[in-house]
Amino acid sequence: MAQPNLMEWQSCSIPHSNRSMLLRLEAKPQNINIIQVYAPTADKPQNELDEFYAEVRNLLQYTKKHDINIIMGDLNAKVGAGEVPGVIGPYGLGVRNERGEALIEFCQEHELVVTNTLFKHHPRRLYTWTSPAHTPDHIVRNQIDYIAINSRFKNSIKSAQTYPGADINSDHNPVIVKMCCNLKKLKKTKIICRPDIRSIKHPEKRVKVSKAINRWAEENFNTTASVEEVNHALVRTITDINETILGQTQYNKRQQWMEDEILDLMEERRLRNNSIHTHTMP
Repeated sequence: MAQPNLMEWQSCSIPHSNRSMLLRLEAKPQNINIIQVYAPTADKPQNELDEFYAEVRNLLQYTKKHDINIIMGDLNAKVGAGEVPGVIGPYGLGVRNERGEALIEFCQEHELVVTNTLFKHHPRRLYTWTSPAHTPDHIVRNQIDYIAINSRFKNSIKSAQTYPGADINSDHNPVIVKMCCNLKKLKKTKIICRPDIRSIKHPEKRVKVSKAINRWAEENFNTTASVEEVNHALVRTITDINETILGQTQYNKRQQWMEDEILDLMEERRLRNNSIHTHTMP
C-alpha cells in the first residue's frame, strides 16, 4: 500500500502475479525498486515455493544493481535469532525454520540484508504475526514479514520495527522502515515542434513560399506604418508560411549521456581500483 502522493514519482509498475509485483519510484541519486511479495504458507508444497522465488528473480531482472532494490512483504519464513553476517542482523526473533533457510540463501544470492533484524527492540516490536492458536498461556507470535534491501544501501535505513495494535484489519503487524532518500519528480519528454525547413526543397512549396514573401513585400513597399507594425506583419506572414506551406516536424530533446551502461562501467572501475589498492598496501 502506497500513499497517493507517492504516485507522482512512480515510473513503472509490473504486476507479475497474485504473489509479487514491482513498483519503481524515481529518486536521487538512484531509483527505488519495491518488490511487494506474498510467499506460500508452510502447508504449501515445495514446488510452489520454488515458483515464488523464480517470480521474484524474474522481477529483479527489471532492476539495476546501482538502484535501491527493496523486497518486502509476508515471506512466511522464520529467519530466527541467529545472526548471519551480511544478511541477518543480531536482532531476529524466534527459531529458524527451513523456509527461513531458503530466504537467507535467496538474500545471499542477491546481496540483500533483512532490515528488521538490524535494530534492537523489545520483542513486541519484532514479531509480525500472531497465530490463531495464541493464548495467554501459549504464546505463538512469529516474525515472518520482512523488508530486505540490497546491502549496498543498508546504511540508508535508520530504523525498522513493527507496530502492534495498529488499527488495520489483519492478524499481521505492519513493519515500518525509516529510510533516507530523495525523490525526484518525473520529467515528461518535451516534444518541440519546428518548421520543416527541409520541405522547402520541394519545387511546389518553394514557389508558394516565394509568392507569399513577394506578396508581403509588395503590400509593405510604400507603407506608412511604423517599424513595429511592419515587423509584426512580417512575423505573422512567416508564421503563416510555416503552418500552411512548410508544415512542422517534431523534435525530441536529446537524452542525457549518463546511461546505465556508463554507470555499470564506473562501478566496475571502482571495484577494480579498490582491489588494486587492497593488494598494494604495505
